[in-house]
Amino acid sequence: MTITDFKEELKGIIRESGMSVCEISKKSGVATQTIYDWLNKDKTPSLDSAQWVLNAIGYNISLEGGDK
Repeated sequence: MTITDFKEELKGIIRESGMSVCEISKKSGVATQTIYDWLNKDKTPSLDSAQWVLNAIGYNISLEGGDK
């Protein structure tokens, strides 16, 4: 998965969560504006920030090794 694919997946999960960006921000500790920037601007989240937001929504990031 490319970073662009990851970003689009994250945006979809946030939008489909049924939670407002403000709610996600409060639960995750990631600034509301930062989340809006991911959704509406060409900003890319750090892995840590993405994980905090996904945890707040009930998701988890799992990284697995692949074939080289």
